[in-house]
Amino acid sequence: MADFHTLGILDSGVGGLSALKILLENCPYDKIIYYGDTANVPYGEKSPEEIKNLSLKCAEILVKEGADEILIACGTICSNALSFLKGKLSVPVYSIIDCGVSVAIEKSENGKVAVIATSASVRSGGFAAAVKRQCEDVELIELSGGEFAYRIENDLEVENYFYDIIEPKLKEAFSERCDSLLLGCTHYSHVIELFKKTAGKIPVSDCAEAAAEAIIKLKNREKRRPKLKFLTSSDPEKFREFAEKHINLRGEEIFELRF
Repeated sequence: MADFHTLGILDSGVGGLSALKILLENCPYDKIIYYGDTANVPYGEKSPEEIKNLSLKCAEILVKEGADEILIACGTICSNALSFLKGKLSVPVYSIIDCGVSVAIEKSENGKVAVIATSASVRSGGFAAAVKRQCEDVELIELSGGEFAYRIENDLEVENYFYDIIEPKLKEAFSERCDSLLLGCTHYSHVIELFKKTAGKIPVSDCAEAAAEAIIKLKNREKRRPKLKFLTSSDPEKFREFAEKHINLRGEEIFELRF
């Protein structure tokens, strides 16, 4: 296996910071470059073509900045544009979907898993396809989080939206004997405690965490604190405010880089 030293992380906004947080705890890379397309967030209501076009531009920026590998830390991009990006890019591309699905299936005793993700992810069938690849006997219940990612990104009545819109959907899935829940959008990972509180004894799996831990295990290298570079397509100060609440920044600069 080639020895890669710089990881690019791509997300529609701040969601992928949840994967970065895990990687920072045991990082196998010398440098991580994060690109959040905050000018175009949310991706969850966009068409597949829009998602492909936007994500390719972001990924090309990461490659130009020196990324040897790219983690697509966005369920919407993974479910709508993964094969497209792999065909366009010259570097390895990792998805969060298969890792998350694997963990959620493992935690299910009766073979009934629920995933909550963006509308575009649910429409794409990406999670259903991943479940079928891994275990055809597992039944998947797909739930749309609507505008929840957008609200998390912008800190807009997040808890009210969760209890009014998200929680009833979860309770209905749990009433249908679903015994494992997967968070299919990395934005949701930032408020995982809300999901855990509603789920009770039902295990909640996190695509961001699953993918980050899989990369750490795959690389099996000496761990270090990597150099960090943050790029956003708009409002770097707003990005910084969110990042400082969720990860351990050490004065790293955040640059605005539009395409």
